[in-house]
Amino acid sequence: MLTLPTDLAGLLALGGMGLVCVLAVLAAVSRGRFFAATHHAPEGFPAVMVPRYLFMALAVAVVLRSGDRQALAVLFVGLAGIAVWDAVIYASRRMPFWPHAVAGIAGLAVAAVAWAGL
Repeated sequence: MLTLPTDLAGLLALGGMGLVCVLAVLAAVSRGRFFAATHHAPEGFPAVMVPRYLFMALAVAVVLRSGDRQALAVLFVGLAGIAVWDAVIYASRRMPFWPHAVAGIAGLAVAAVAWAGL
């Protein structure tokens, strides 16, 4: 039986997982809207982004299921690192980087809440 989290960290992680799932579906059904929402570049998109988002959601689901909030914190530090790295790449190309920067900050916030056990 699937047990939904009730603590703040679990709820934030579940929300992030939901957002990533929405992005994966949006990427699959309307790439134009996906690119407008995320500011990703279309080059190499199918081979990279759809599996990446699906893996992120799966990883969060597995760690949420384990109930281990320290593992959740570590996972979200890693996800935040991916987002910040993407932001640096986009900024260096003088492209909009704010969605990735916001995602990185949000990932670190979830990590902090999870680590604090909230």
